[in-house]
Amino acid sequence: MKRILFYSDCQIFGGSERMLPLLMNNSQLQESFKVFFAYRQTKEYETGLRGKLDPRIKIYPLSIHDPDYLSGSRYFFNHKFLNRVTSRILRFPLFILDIWRLAFLIKEVKPDLIHINNGGYPGALSCRAAVLSAKIVGVRNITMVVNNITVEYLSLRRKLQRPLDWVITRNVSLFITGSKHASEILVKVLKIDPYKSKPIWNGVSVSNLIEMNSPLDFQRPSFPDADFVIGMVAQMIPRKGHSVAIEAVAHLVRANSLQPGDILLLIEGSGPLENEIRALISEKKLTQFVSLVGEVKDVFHFIAHLDVMLLTSISNEDLPNVISEAMAFGKSIVASNLSGIPEQVIPGKNGFLCSPGAAKEFSSALNMLRTNYSLRETYGRQSREIYLERFSPEVSIPKYFLEYDLLL
Repeated sequence: MKRILFYSDCQIFGGSERMLPLLMNNSQLQESFKVFFAYRQTKEYETGLRGKLDPRIKIYPLSIHDPDYLSGSRYFFNHKFLNRVTSRILRFPLFILDIWRLAFLIKEVKPDLIHINNGGYPGALSCRAAVLSAKIVGVRNITMVVNNITVEYLSLRRKLQRPLDWVITRNVSLFITGSKHASEILVKVLKIDPYKSKPIWNGVSVSNLIEMNSPLDFQRPSFPDADFVIGMVAQMIPRKGHSVAIEAVAHLVRANSLQPGDILLLIEGSGPLENEIRALISEKKLTQFVSLVGEVKDVFHFIAHLDVMLLTSISNEDLPNVISEAMAFGKSIVASNLSGIPEQVIPGKNGFLCSPGAAKEFSSALNMLRTNYSLRETYGRQSREIYLERFSPEVSIPKYFLEYDLLL
């Protein structure tokens, strides 16, 4: 039986990481491969991973330190400048250490194929180290999944990475991206042949929790309610554009003289901007129109409560899983016209695309869905259809298997 090793380096288990259990647990894959999984061990990642893998899969939690996290005051110092300097000093020695450690692991597993799950490109340092380790050991078939937009050579740091990128691109057998847009950018920036980059939309699995033609049969936690409930699921970080969402609601309330109970924006998630977001809600006098619900244990319960899913990202997106999940639940979508999102949201069919940062555009789109129940229902139904056509595991997983077969 052939062997496949999955490797991932991410601080938390979320987003594109959710595709990994779908692949590894698949019975067809397990009939063809003995499956192994190695990952950078963090408390946050293991909490999210817990209970999601078939116990027959052999796992290797690895103690790997990412130098990029030093700049966030995670290890040695509380001073950002010292952390940044330390990160630069340690980058090369840690890279060599990662190559050495991963080479020993790969030699032990003896995979016929290695599947490296990277957040973006260049992404995690150890993901690039894994490519070199695999080649050193003699693995001929290497796939690297790039789940965000490739960073161009604009900064000095990226320009200095060109030689390493050249080595990586010549040793990776196939890059897989989460969207067509991401594939086009990767080919352009890394100057690789288009045949070496294959877009495969991530599949999201919600089938165990919903039946779209009947009421949900699980007990949902209680969330605040209103006549029109807008939801946003996003880490509270700058690129998610929470301030745009809040400004859009403020404009919607003012322009239509809305009262508490008419609309409500529920924001799920946490992050470093939480206090700033709370202050903005208070400043805009929206405490009765916007509610922070924190991190919901099962986000599907949250999505089921909504009328519309909102995503106001302003940068660094690719193909957000949360949009595909909301589509699976038959929700209308209002989102930024950014990166791979237009591959999920089709204007006039299942939602609205708005210019990133344009709060009034978001407000207008939300108001159209608020005042037109029939449109909202039609868009929601068509969201579900698009999900089944493009983003279900039954569609995405066979595409991965096809690429594995072509490599082997």
